[in-house]
Amino acid sequence: MRLEISINEVKEVIQNYYHLHVGIKNVGEDKIKLSYYGSIVLSLKEIKNDEVVFSYEINGFVALMAKGVHYFLKEKVEFDPLEWNTDAKEVTFDLKKIKELREVINFLYISEIHFADEIILLELSVKSKEQKKLNE
Repeated sequence: MRLEISINEVKEVIQNYYHLHVGIKNVGEDKIKLSYYGSIVLSLKEIKNDEVVFSYEINGFVALMAKGVHYFLKEKVEFDPLEWNTDAKEVTFDLKKIKELREVINFLYISEIHFADEIILLELSVKSKEQKKLNE
């Protein structure tokens, strides 16, 4: 199954629920640029179980700024599905922790993600019985 989500819709959700104005732009099939007190390019690293992991590369000064933004956001926003590891330079989205997706995640998993033409393309596949048991 193929699911297309507009990047503008994602920005609206972030703005409406978390009151953050984050810029989002695709810059490659497996890369997306986020802007909030600066910019960072996230590269798709892996999709494992119900988690999507992105990595990023930044220089020392920007890394220091990223840690500051991370601290500020952690104090300002409670967003359990997001884990930002500034030491490993990774951002992980745990889809099981998004209340609205829990039912879907029981039956489907993301097999691929691509970014194109201001759209996030998700390829979803049906979980096997063994995969469903792992979620229980």
